[in-house]
Amino acid sequence: MFDWVAASARTAEASFDEENGFRHRFRYLDGVPLNDANFDLEVNVLEYREHAPDGSVLHFSRVTVLPVDNTNLTTLMRGARARWKIETLEDRKRDLQHPQEPRRSLRAQLRSRQTVSQHRTQAPDDAGVSDRSDPTALLPAV
Repeated sequence: MFDWVAASARTAEASFDEENGFRHRFRYLDGVPLNDANFDLEVNVLEYREHAPDGSVLHFSRVTVLPVDNTNLTTLMRGARARWKIETLEDRKRDLQHPQEPRRSLRAQLRSRQTVSQHRTQAPDDAGVSDRSDPTALLPAV
């Protein structure tokens, strides 16, 4: 899809500079095939680059069904960046809520988070079988 945007003669570009030294560059094209498998499904592509005064460059791209033209470039770009920021914050929050320990299995991690029942006198081993000979001893734990 992005190769299509780069190679097409219909690809439009726009840019503007801010007084604070930031340069904003847009490249966009409507009616781009989504991929080789879905050639009949057309989308609109917007690429945005922000050049900071310190030389750093941020690059964002958005695929949308909304029409893209010179009148709505900044609106679409801001909407895409806001969504990206929200998704990033949600991912960070999820990571804090569910920390993963790479050396422990998921089952072991979940087991360590469960509360221990008051009736349970002995924990089952990894296979779920207690060391006790009486199988009814596991019933309060279930």
